[in-house]
Amino acid sequence: MKKTTNLNRYGIWIDHKQATIMCVDGEGNLSSRTIKSGIRTMNRFDGETTSKTGLFRHTLNRETHDQNRMNQEFKKFLKEVVMNLEHVNGILILGPGDGRHELLNEIQKQKSLESVWIENKPADKMKVTEMKVVVKEHFGIS
Repeated sequence: MKKTTNLNRYGIWIDHKQATIMCVDGEGNLSSRTIKSGIRTMNRFDGETTSKTGLFRHTLNRETHDQNRMNQEFKKFLKEVVMNLEHVNGILILGPGDGRHELLNEIQKQKSLESVWIENKPADKMKVTEMKVVVKEHFGIS
């Protein structure tokens, strides 16, 4: 018995709040799912300009600590998005800002995805129906 694998093509729209993953299977069927990042925003306080001093007069900077925490949470989110990709043939990454570049870097780190065709395009906020049209056009599905 021959073992056949259906290769999937993915369209991913990502920003720092959520990712929408659109999957096109080997038969041309579309499915989508949304993953929320759960990243907490930084707290801003009016007039907060002083840094606290800790042990041995070392200055503690709350903004640096919060930014590092947010970066670590975003890296976890990117890994979660990459874990949702299976039997990949091609990937189209859409989105504003740096989120799509960081996702591209995370995908390129995966050895199982090194031979996958990837395209990275800028895009504004999209609804799921708009994304379906873009993914269908990109992958040539009628």
